[in-house]
Amino acid sequence: MVWLYVGLFIASFMLRVLGLPSWTQILLFALFSVGIFYKLLYPLFFSRNASVIMEYLKKSRNPHYQFVYHFFAGNLDQAEKKIQKVKSKQLKIMDQVLLSTKKMEYSEAKSFLSDLKESDYKWYYRAVIAAAEGDEEEYETNKSKLKDSTFLSFLQIEEMFKSGKEKEALALVEHEVKRLRGVKLLTVTHYQEELLAR
Repeated sequence: MVWLYVGLFIASFMLRVLGLPSWTQILLFALFSVGIFYKLLYPLFFSRNASVIMEYLKKSRNPHYQFVYHFFAGNLDQAEKKIQKVKSKQLKIMDQVLLSTKKMEYSEAKSFLSDLKESDYKWYYRAVIAAAEGDEEEYETNKSKLKDSTFLSFLQIEEMFKSGKEKEALALVEHEVKRLRGVKLLTVTHYQEELLAR
């Protein structure tokens, strides 16, 4: 990462020494910004390769990303330790909800959800918990509030799977794998593995 900054400094210095117009420096900074974006954010949001995303998460120093890495790697104890280091209150709650739901500790997950802002994430996990507990009315209420197509697809896949339409559910999962990128792709591939293991 440091080599990008050193390269920018040297290139900027050379442009000044050569007396080139100032628009060349603007172009240089624009290219530098694109390079930083690609290096820091591309794998997380746009990559279509789950192993590249996992490697990015593994190397990250961000506690939330470390949590996500350990969660998807199946290291739930390590993931739980990383939650304590997450500074953002909302992200910490989201991580706790995810972990509690994975462990099937639904009452604990509900208590965390009550502290979460109204969002698709909150409604999705309320619907997931309601489905697990067999509360059809609560499930439909929260499902109707969802706007995120990925969350809606996950609920639809789960409904298909529970009603015995495993092939259709897996076909929809495969469609989502082809459509999604970044961490959402990682989520759907993890979900696909869980469905195949059932």
